[in-house]
Amino acid sequence: TAFADDPDAGDDVEYSLAGASAGFFNVGSTTGIVTTSATPLDYESRTTHTLRVIATSDDSSTSQRDFTVSVLNQNDIAPVIASAQSFSIDENSPNGSVVGTPGASDGDGPTVFRTWTITGGTGAAIFGIDGPSGQITVTDQAALDFEATLNPTLTLTTSDGLNTSDPETITITVNDVNEAPLGSDATSTGLENTDLVFDSNEFILNDPDLANSLLGIEVRTLPSVGSLLLNGTA
Repeated sequence: TAFADDPDAGDDVEYSLAGASAGFFNVGSTTGIVTTSATPLDYESRTTHTLRVIATSDDSSTSQRDFTVSVLNQNDIAPVIASAQSFSIDENSPNGSVVGTPGASDGDGPTVFRTWTITGGTGAAIFGIDGPSGQITVTDQAALDFEATLNPTLTLTTSDGLNTSDPETITITVNDVNEAPLGSDATSTGLENTDLVFDSNEFILNDPDLANSLLGIEVRTLPSVGSLLLNGTA
């Protein structure tokens, strides 16, 4: 509340505002009570306003004084998760392996993001996220397979404790790792005293890396009876 007094008996005082910030405030012409106008105050745009209050007496004499109004910051802006973020990790990485930590910002200034959440995405069952820190880790090693899931996505939100961000999708590239061929036991049956001929097609072998082909077969154990020949050579 602004106050001015005219010592001349019978003279009343009226109040008005001036200055660049006058549009943000109103003043009661007879009370001097200063209030905010319909134009909202925004801490992020301007933290202080200099306001000039002018008191005008009935005899046209004036007095003026400048006041500084400080705007207090309020948590009124939702966080924003940075767009187009991507991470990468090798396939078959064990559970608990760290993928990365997404970034976010808050227009209210430095913020501790309290609640990171996975809300969807093709990788929601493969990865987990730590609520307070946002760190993404592997939770299903078996599903982390380059040949099955090339670029899984995660849809994330985060909160500053009051406001929640809009969902944002990140991409995780699964790096191909050269995996060893896989095989399983098989049985070939033949008649006694008769050569048993078999070829590589009878070996139940495959390479999980789809682009690779089988280059050769190594025999680790020889038969206890008879001879093993390769193209007629022992």
